[in-house]
Amino acid sequence: MVGHDSSKYPKYYNTGPLSEQLLHQEDLAKKFYLNLRQNLQNCLFFKPYMFKNWWLFNRYMEFFGKKKILMDTNSFHTILSESKIVVSLYPKTAFMQAFVSGPTILLINSSHYEETPKLEKIFKIMKKEKIAFENAEQAARHINKIWDNVDAWWSSKKMKMLRKIISNEFGNSDDKYLLSWRKFIKKN
Repeated sequence: MVGHDSSKYPKYYNTGPLSEQLLHQEDLAKKFYLNLRQNLQNCLFFKPYMFKNWWLFNRYMEFFGKKKILMDTNSFHTILSESKIVVSLYPKTAFMQAFVSGPTILLINSSHYEETPKLEKIFKIMKKEKIAFENAEQAARHINKIWDNVDAWWSSKKMKMLRKIISNEFGNSDDKYLLSWRKFIKKN
């Protein structure tokens, strides 16, 4: 599970949970965990994107336990490559990195994110196809159901098509992305 934090007091415009809304994210994480089968709870680890404030680190540490919190032990990419499935608590960079690396779901309170109509449309499709969830219990039920055959779910024809749409819209999965950026920077 990948989570994030922000400062206690907003200091710039950003879409996403602010201040006490981060406690709603924490609540989603806890409810998700508690609704997983026991053997899956044993497999779950929490990787904070960063902890800035708002006492979330201590709260997550107290709930999950120190052994379940992955700090700087491994790079984010290593953790992604070793994960059977990633649960992201926010729909930004870490979600896309996880999404292009393998099986991933998104668990958020969408009222904390102000997005364009195009993004909202794609989010609805993601919810329908069980990549995105706003309800922790439903997300946990989905993981409980697919856990023994995650690859079949992730590799299904429907999921491949949806992954392609999402990657084309939001992620650059081009192997030569650095070259593309170099050309773009030189040109501009």
